[in-house]
Amino acid sequence: MGSVLLVAVVLAVLASWFPTKVVAPPSPGPHITDLNILLPPRITNPVEYRLQGSDGCFRWSWDHHDILSVQPEYNATSRCSTSARLVSVAPYVGRKETSVYATDLISGTTIRCKVVVDNISRIQIFHHAVKIDLDELAVLQIRGFDEEDNVFSSLVGLQFLWRLLPKSGKGEEKNHLIHVPLKETPLSDCGGFCGDLETQIKIEDQGLGSDLHVVKGIEIGQEVVSVKLVEPELEHVGDTIVLTVAEAMSLDPPSPVFVTVGSVIGYRLRIIRLNAAHVVKLPSPHHKWYASNNSVALVDNMLGSVEALDLGFSEIIVEDIRVSGHIQTSALHVVVPREIILYLLPVINASVPFETATAIPSSVSWYVFPGQEYVVLLKAFPEGSGANEIYLTEKNEPKLESSAFNYWELSQLPDDNLVATDWHFSRLLIPISQGKGSLTASITYQREISAPAEVIELVHEVHVCNKVQLCFDKQTDYSKTVLLPWVPGTFQELKLKPVGGCGRSLTDFKWFSSDEAIISISSSGVAYARRPGQATVKAVSVYDFLNYDEVLINVAFPKSMVFVPSHPVEAVVGSELQAAVTLRASNGDHFTRCDAFSSLIRWRINSEIESFKIIDKAAGLVSIDENHDYPCARVHLHASAAGRATLAATLSYETRSYSESSDVPIVLKAATVVSAYHPLVVYQAGSGSRFGGYYVNLSEIETGGSIMERKVLDELYLVPGSTMDILLFGGPQRWSPRVEFVDTLDVLDQPGSLTKDAVVVNRLSYQMFRISCQTRGDFHLHFSRGNLAGDDHPLPVIASTYLLVVCDIPSSITLIANEPENVIRVIKAAIRVVRNPGRIQADPVVVSDGQAVRLAAVSVHATDKIFANASSLSLKWELIGCDGLAYWDTGKDVASLETSIWEQFLILQNSTGLCIIRASVLGFTELTMRNLQAKVNSLPLGIGKDDLSDSLKLQIVSSLRVMPESTMLVYHPDAKMSLSVSGGTCFLEAASNDTRVVQIIQQPQGIHCTDLVVGALGLGTAVVAIHDIGLSPNAVASAKIKVANVEWIKIISPEQISLMEGTERDFEILAGTQDGDIFDFSQYMYMDIRIHIDGEILELITTASSSRKAAYKFSVKAVNLGITSVYVSAKQMSGNRILSEHVEVEVYKRLQLHPEYVYLVPGASYVLSVEGGPKLDASVEYASMNEQTVRLNSTSGRLYANSIGNATIRAMAYTRSGSFICDAFGAIEVGIPSAVSLNSQSERMCVGCSMPVYPSFPKGDLFSFYGVCQAYSWIIAKEEVLKFESYEEALIEGKSYGNKDNTYKNVLVGRSAGKSDVSVSISCEFVNSGRVERVLYNGSKLVTVVPDPPLALGLPITWLLPPFYSSSHLLPSQGGVTYTMLRPCERNNPLIKQEIEETINIKGSCVVTGRNGDLGCIQVKDQTTGREEIAACIRVAKVSQLRVAASKSSQASLLAVGDTFDLDTLYCDELGYVFAEANGVVPVDIETNYPDILSIVVLKNDSYTEDHRRFVLQARRPGTALVKISIESNPKKSDFIVVSVGAQIYPRDLNLCVGQYVNFSIVGDGDGIDKKAWSGKWSSGNESVLSIHKMTAVAHAHGLGTVKVIFESLDLKLETTVTVRNVNQIILGSPAETLTNVQFPSDGYKFLVRFSDPKDSKITGASKLVSVPYDCKVEPAFVGYSEPWIDRFTETHYCLLFPHSPAHLLSFMLDSKIDPESKSTQKKITLISIMASVRADPNVKAVVTAPIVGGFSLSAIELNLSPSSNASIITMVGNTDLELTWQFKHLMHVRAVKVVDFGITGQAEYKVELLKREPFTDVILFSLPATGQQEEVRVTYQAEKTTAALTEATITRKLGILFSCAALIITVFLLWKCYDRPQRTAPPLANQARPGPSSPVFAPATPVRQTGTIVPQSPQSEPFMDYVRRTVDETPYKRSARMRYDVQKSY
Repeated sequence: MGSVLLVAVVLAVLASWFPTKVVAPPSPGPHITDLNILLPPRITNPVEYRLQGSDGCFRWSWDHHDILSVQPEYNATSRCSTSARLVSVAPYVGRKETSVYATDLISGTTIRCKVVVDNISRIQIFHHAVKIDLDELAVLQIRGFDEEDNVFSSLVGLQFLWRLLPKSGKGEEKNHLIHVPLKETPLSDCGGFCGDLETQIKIEDQGLGSDLHVVKGIEIGQEVVSVKLVEPELEHVGDTIVLTVAEAMSLDPPSPVFVTVGSVIGYRLRIIRLNAAHVVKLPSPHHKWYASNNSVALVDNMLGSVEALDLGFSEIIVEDIRVSGHIQTSALHVVVPREIILYLLPVINASVPFETATAIPSSVSWYVFPGQEYVVLLKAFPEGSGANEIYLTEKNEPKLESSAFNYWELSQLPDDNLVATDWHFSRLLIPISQGKGSLTASITYQREISAPAEVIELVHEVHVCNKVQLCFDKQTDYSKTVLLPWVPGTFQELKLKPVGGCGRSLTDFKWFSSDEAIISISSSGVAYARRPGQATVKAVSVYDFLNYDEVLINVAFPKSMVFVPSHPVEAVVGSELQAAVTLRASNGDHFTRCDAFSSLIRWRINSEIESFKIIDKAAGLVSIDENHDYPCARVHLHASAAGRATLAATLSYETRSYSESSDVPIVLKAATVVSAYHPLVVYQAGSGSRFGGYYVNLSEIETGGSIMERKVLDELYLVPGSTMDILLFGGPQRWSPRVEFVDTLDVLDQPGSLTKDAVVVNRLSYQMFRISCQTRGDFHLHFSRGNLAGDDHPLPVIASTYLLVVCDIPSSITLIANEPENVIRVIKAAIRVVRNPGRIQADPVVVSDGQAVRLAAVSVHATDKIFANASSLSLKWELIGCDGLAYWDTGKDVASLETSIWEQFLILQNSTGLCIIRASVLGFTELTMRNLQAKVNSLPLGIGKDDLSDSLKLQIVSSLRVMPESTMLVYHPDAKMSLSVSGGTCFLEAASNDTRVVQIIQQPQGIHCTDLVVGALGLGTAVVAIHDIGLSPNAVASAKIKVANVEWIKIISPEQISLMEGTERDFEILAGTQDGDIFDFSQYMYMDIRIHIDGEILELITTASSSRKAAYKFSVKAVNLGITSVYVSAKQMSGNRILSEHVEVEVYKRLQLHPEYVYLVPGASYVLSVEGGPKLDASVEYASMNEQTVRLNSTSGRLYANSIGNATIRAMAYTRSGSFICDAFGAIEVGIPSAVSLNSQSERMCVGCSMPVYPSFPKGDLFSFYGVCQAYSWIIAKEEVLKFESYEEALIEGKSYGNKDNTYKNVLVGRSAGKSDVSVSISCEFVNSGRVERVLYNGSKLVTVVPDPPLALGLPITWLLPPFYSSSHLLPSQGGVTYTMLRPCERNNPLIKQEIEETINIKGSCVVTGRNGDLGCIQVKDQTTGREEIAACIRVAKVSQLRVAASKSSQASLLAVGDTFDLDTLYCDELGYVFAEANGVVPVDIETNYPDILSIVVLKNDSYTEDHRRFVLQARRPGTALVKISIESNPKKSDFIVVSVGAQIYPRDLNLCVGQYVNFSIVGDGDGIDKKAWSGKWSSGNESVLSIHKMTAVAHAHGLGTVKVIFESLDLKLETTVTVRNVNQIILGSPAETLTNVQFPSDGYKFLVRFSDPKDSKITGASKLVSVPYDCKVEPAFVGYSEPWIDRFTETHYCLLFPHSPAHLLSFMLDSKIDPESKSTQKKITLISIMASVRADPNVKAVVTAPIVGGFSLSAIELNLSPSSNASIITMVGNTDLELTWQFKHLMHVRAVKVVDFGITGQAEYKVELLKREPFTDVILFSLPATGQQEEVRVTYQAEKTTAALTEATITRKLGILFSCAALIITVFLLWKCYDRPQRTAPPLANQARPGPSSPVFAPATPVRQTGTIVPQSPQSEPFMDYVRRTVDETPYKRSARMRYDVQKSY
């Protein structure tokens, strides 16, 4: 790093030593920082000084190169030097002087700096002060002087020896100061421009001191600080100072203090520690109080209380007696008060301190108002003291009283405000109501201690006014936001009216508009909209500027138009309705007023049936409804037809210059639905055919058009006790579910009716009603239907109609027969039939036997009206002469027919003859008599009269039947079925109408005349007819038979079923066709049904083939666990088999609770889960058998320990339908442990190893008490042996074990050999039966730290592996590298050979181990160089411990809902050494206490041959869960991690560098936290370190430090930590491929860039960087250019190199006229340098060199030779390693006349000479074997042709072709040999993780960690050394900081 910090610190230290000088303004032009410099000579540690320039671009020169070395430094972005490094290079031989010259290249100005080199004569420690506060850091700076006491400009780089000793010199006394390393301080060197902190830190890291030393005060006292220069011959140079450490003190009240005589002040003494103030409890043994003037003040020297004795001045002094001269003073003035003043201080809000508000003194009138609180301050002032206030005490008896408690409340200030302001004698004034009153204030004082008390009094008047409020027009609308519309040419106005504020007229208010161009306001309160925008109109009371009201008026273009919800939307056909519209702004709000737009709105109506027409439209200048806003326009509509229509309104306007996009017209549209409905009417909805009434076709009800054609029901006739259903049609329809619909019925008595309850109406549905008659009478039914007001239906619309109901007794009945229904036409015809005197119908009715005949009776009114229902009357049905012919279908005797049935079915026998049926009314039925009781007793029925009976005749003939009438046969040659024939005679004939489908197998003849057997012949449908030829005429019966293939088959079972292991189940099968027909069970035997079962989970018990008659059944038995499917198949005639749907069968294990036993403390909770049991279509419920002990959630399984005791838990599995399946039981024990102990996985550990430790109870584990016990206090007895891993270390390592000081688990780190006790104190609060019991536990454990063996230098390169283990590919595979195990020399010895076979071996790139305790080393040999070295060592040990890999698993401690994370594990031996690999060696178990929050999935990792399981954590819902991982469920071998699930800030725990940007976001809470936008505010804990935009969450790192980023919303608060570090190192890596400037990648060559801070911590790459914080440059600059680039997918930084082509280099060389033979160009350029530097600090940079193989470019591509010009020159720039070929070598010669080889910018000149004057055309081929590039130059020569020349040319051409072929073959052979050499590629420069289960190693590589220019190493040593570094870095012990050695110096 640079010297920025040093300069800043030195300037700060010396600021108090040198007097302030008046600095003249800087002169224009270039400047340098120093004109005179004093440097020491060349000594062991050189001193380097940076001479900084500014305002220029400098070239540096100096006089004596033997005395001084000057190294220019260039700007990172240009070739401009602004600074230079000065180092003395000559040893001391006397005082030397020289000069350095800085010449500005722009202006030509030269500045001279004198440099003096002299020896150091003495040194001196410089510091701020000799006294240091406790816990304060102090910077000590060493300055050097020569013999003339001149100050050296810099001592950075020299080494010093610092010593700190107590002044007493006693060895046992503790130090008062400690040294703080520079790298642990907040000091900065500004990136190297104001200090050399990096050099000073390096010196301290070597165990010595630098010229800058930081100390910290830790104990009160004096410390001797001495320093000596560590330099040969200068050991005598040193200095010594004494520093004092004391506590910082302050007094309260602060100085100065003004009091009156007799006042007593109790001073409070505060001390400052760790930047926090602490009050000292008095009396204090370390502090003494006294006064400078005892005649003015009397001081208690122990308590610090002061009593004012007399007028005057005195200093109150407190002294810390522990440190001599350490005092604090306060100035005390004893004065006489001159006046008292009251101040009125408005309380703005709770977040603003009282002191920030403007106070109103009592010299002016006070006006206050309710709703605003005020603080009344009482202050006293002395004479001539200016603004100093007297400190009032109880001695002054301050009083503040009120005379008007009806107008306000006067009370004490809250305690927290008193503490914050110290206003003990102030009052809080809260106005209540309007009025006027006064306040009285007074204090007392004395002029002398014995003088009488005097009083000062003040009375002040207070006015209470009402709060100012604004309303609109005449309404009382107090809205604070007003929205007005505006379009060009139309201006809307609004009248505002103020009330309150003690105002009597408009002159008592002042009107203000925040923008008169938008809203203008008149003095009368009328606001005018002038243009779009937003303005605030405020009305302020002239009496109180705080008493005001304001209205925010938004003026905007109308963006939408809607209908005002104050008009009807329904009307009956033929009526009218009214509609109105209003306007809305772009945000959807209604405009407050918009009547100015009425003339601009146009109306239109759309309807398919023209249900509405516009008949009138008018402007809505008045409000339709006082409860709604004013409309903009209105219209009148006429409903012409039933139906709905859309009413649309349109507003068109132009925005002109106010448009946001263009000036196109804007059209606003609004539409609403209006409806016209039919009048409300009644139809009969019930048929009386079965109840003595007439028939009504009920199917017409389903069609609206048919109902409209039916006759409206105006009257209804019913017999008392009977009912009838009616249909109510028309009226308004239900508008929407959000609008209340009204549908009512009222019964109105007809005048003259006997009773009011004679008719009862019951509602059956929306349109259906049931009317019941109770007694005789006429009644009117009033129906009402409509919609009330609601959404989209603002006004109610109700329609009504009436129905006359006549309840009476019929005067006669009539019978009808063989009619399906009682049609009115048939009834009227039957009434007119001629009857005999006995009321027997004369004409008989003819029917056939063997069927059922319908008989019905109908009741008739005296007016010949037909009753709709007469079911309340009972009938007597009689059969006369019907024996053997017919009988009733009831199967009962004739007496039972005296029922209320008005419809009967007569079963005709197979006999013929004449039968008479008679029906007679007996009276009311018994049910009617019971229901109506006395109401029917008085009803005359005319019993015994002939008009209440009727008879008819039936003539019966016989009939024929066949059963079944329809059936289906399967298409199979053997399929057949038997049909049953009944009726008729046995003289039957059967025939099929399609003999290709069905054949008659057995005719129904003879004794088998009742059976008909048919068979299947083909597919199709046929009708089998049976003719009874024994009857005349013949009777025919038929059966429909279908022959079909089996088209589907299924198992009658649910799709998913569960069976417990060992149980059985029966299944049935069903088959049919696609049209829904099902085969009879007799057909299943022809289907060849088979049962299919997948796997061996189920066993088939019975099959279809075992029982032909039961082919549709089978049974299975559950034999194995798992899920399988069962299906059946049937065979068709074609041979194809059809399959049924699969039935998924789950065979489950017996249900068990997990865990079956749980131990909990009272107040703890746990979530149970189940193992086994059904999973398909099943759910589990939990229950506690003892709710007093354990309370349990039945669905989630979460249990809560309520009280001490035991409880049994039952888990029950149910199906979704609620059927019980199985259950399981578990035990819960709740108790309070008696003791606690500490659990660790081992009693011993190694030095530097870590091991987790956590408390444990005798029963249970951390699950039992986690969350109940919170306060953990950890103590280590011997901190030199053990230590706890600090919170900061955990953060650096990526660990997360809990809070810093209060954590359930801690991590021990071995520091040195020995034994130490580790103890913990736990405070637990047990909630036992609702009572809280607090118990304190203490536990301890003895841990032994085992020391490392002496000279254990092999630990860093030793891999730890388990016994008999085969590793993954740990050894990198690289060409030319072999690995062998180091063996004893006597390998031929059989014993040694057997031992070798049983120990560690290498198989390829894998390591195979043997017995436990084996130890061996691997030797690596590089075949290309022949070098052999030790690669790594292997130690074999057993796995004894398990760890949660915190470096990775810390990310799992905070997960968003839905996230998944792979939990990694580490294995250790008994001492804690980590295994390099141990996959699948020991069984690992994992569980959590809340599986509902965090689910764990165990997966097998297929990337390893061994059984290695992966543990995947999945966040399910927000909460906190504890995860336990253990070896074989051993509680002693377990580790825990806490996982929190919920919304989180992303990214978390960032490390940024200064200047970086990052965009934060919120992820996860289960609601789609990654997709929805959170509404909240972002903030930073320290804006100087990190600033963040409160809305966009874009943060920018400004300064160094650690800061919290906070997100807060209404229900959420999240935090994360960001550490901003200064980048002090850039690591730059080169690409693996060879660089060239021909055919390079289009996106350039990528050089990897990484950053690190002073602690070698990698700077986190932000998720979204706004700008690249670094620059890239290539050297030499003319080779190409480089630019920074970030891969947005991988978030990786690169420097991209784009080399210039050879043509570009040629043009550059020619244009620049560079002389190839000059000395400046003699350096061969085969390597280029890429430099990356931090943009904010260009001195932080890294340079990497890389070889480049350049191409070439030619100056000409064609040459024309002639006799006059027989030679030419070809110029080449680039790689000079060219090969030239051409054909006619006897005619032309090409040779290199000048070759300057300096890499890719080499130059060469080739001369082409003519040998013979013969015409030819040839091509010179320039080839570059290194890159494969080829270029051609065409050469042409023309001359006179001769025969001899042609002959010679022909011979020469042939020889040229022969030599060319030979040269080509040789060239190809040489190229093949070159490319056949093994390839050497540079190792990758990325940091590789150690070889482990999840990251296989591909090749050895070591990160490049140097910041300067990388010196190229030899090809022989570089690959192997990189490999060694990589091998050592990948060993488990090498990762820890304690064993980080330099590998190059270890062999």
